[in-house]
Amino acid sequence: MARERDQTIRDPAEGGMPLGVRDYKLMGLIALLLVTVVLLHDGMSYWSAVVLLLGLVSLQTSWSIGPPLLMMVLTILMVFRNRITGNWASYRQRIDPLTDVALAVGMLAYVAAQYRLMTLVRRGRPFDGRRHPRATEGVRSPALVTGREVVYLLVSVGTFALAAFIGWRWLWNELWYPLVRVPRDLWFALVLLWIFAVALLVASALLGYLRWASASGMESLLYLQDQAWAATRGEQRRLQRWLVWARLRKERP
Repeated sequence: MARERDQTIRDPAEGGMPLGVRDYKLMGLIALLLVTVVLLHDGMSYWSAVVLLLGLVSLQTSWSIGPPLLMMVLTILMVFRNRITGNWASYRQRIDPLTDVALAVGMLAYVAAQYRLMTLVRRGRPFDGRRHPRATEGVRSPALVTGREVVYLLVSVGTFALAAFIGWRWLWNELWYPLVRVPRDLWFALVLLWIFAVALLVASALLGYLRWASASGMESLLYLQDQAWAATRGEQRRLQRWLVWARLRKERP
């Protein structure tokens, strides 16, 4: 299995690391360094080294749980920032917009690079337990990675981070009408969760409509038959019971 994996992620003609794997590893490394510099600027001292080491181990080993774990650790550090930096509980650190944008861009770039790297060295979809454990389906060929793909990823990372920053600043300055007396940060978190839930519902409805709109005639017919059976199964059960009773009575001597 190790031999098959090594042949999958390396190009024998080049004798080294494929360009796609190298590009995404370099992108993840630069993103981790950016996050580390931001944490050092905020006074996190050796805690920034913990984030850097965890990200490097995850990036090198293609650890699937690495990005969620790193985001969890970073969230904990941001929540307890005052205590880590030695300030009192009521101290409110001045918000630096450039620092927030740099942290968001770094984490988003690292997560995107990590998961795209996993599609090249491991698999691009979850493992199917019904298959043989040595099955290598789902691994993407590094030869398919082009420079345009990496550029598009960098542009999308910057765009989404900028859009998130603009939305957060608007939320911080404008949307402050709590229905109950809760802390300002907690109110913003609740509003963001509500917006995220509404966005998921809209996306689910839109994707569901597009899925049924692109279905074939046989798929649509099968769906309509299932709906008809679900709506009239009681009546059909009674009709079939009477038909069977009539057939048995007719066959009776």
